[in-house]
Amino acid sequence: MKEKNLILAFAVLFLAAGAVTLVDAQTKPAYSHSAQKAFIPADLGKVYLGMPLRDFAKQIDITKAESDHRFSYLELNIPFAKGSITGLRVRVHGLTAEQLDAMHTEETVKKTGESGDEYEATVKRPRAAAIPAEGVVYSMYIEFQDGFDLKSWAEKTYGKGEVRAANDEYHFYDQQWAKRSGDGLGWLIRAFYLGKGKSLQLLGRIPGTEWDPEA
Repeated sequence: MKEKNLILAFAVLFLAAGAVTLVDAQTKPAYSHSAQKAFIPADLGKVYLGMPLRDFAKQIDITKAESDHRFSYLELNIPFAKGSITGLRVRVHGLTAEQLDAMHTEETVKKTGESGDEYEATVKRPRAAAIPAEGVVYSMYIEFQDGFDLKSWAEKTYGKGEVRAANDEYHFYDQQWAKRSGDGLGWLIRAFYLGKGKSLQLLGRIPGTEWDPEA
């Protein structure tokens, strides 16, 4: 009788563990480019928010990016120029300090200061082959050519958003949208086009990140 009870107990535990795994698989967000492509400039290719950094690096070359991981996230400033896009930064969530240290190397480069003088600086570079599976891209910061009509493009893409008041000197955007893509991801989208430079922020409300809706 004791042996039967022991076998029954193990069977119950096995079924319970399987149920938890099934629930996790069903509730884990499945982000995708096909669900998000309407919100992302086509010149960036098949990238999306919630994309593993490993996969992102197969779409966009990050080997010459400058890395900053002093904070709770990894930020990559990526040399990127295609169409009207002149620059790209992304933020990555989910990597530990040990993982970040292990996936980077240092390089000494020459830079030009605001006065035009050249100087040497040490920068961190990501090693694509060493990217852990846990890293996830959760925001993109896109820069455009000065002549690009970002306002018209954004309103055609996202509709009319929340426009900052003309007398608001402390605004964080010129126009802002709250959206949700077909994969269930909440977005905060901000466009800057009235001042110096034109840029677009695509911010994913992914759990655990700075844009987590529960934070």
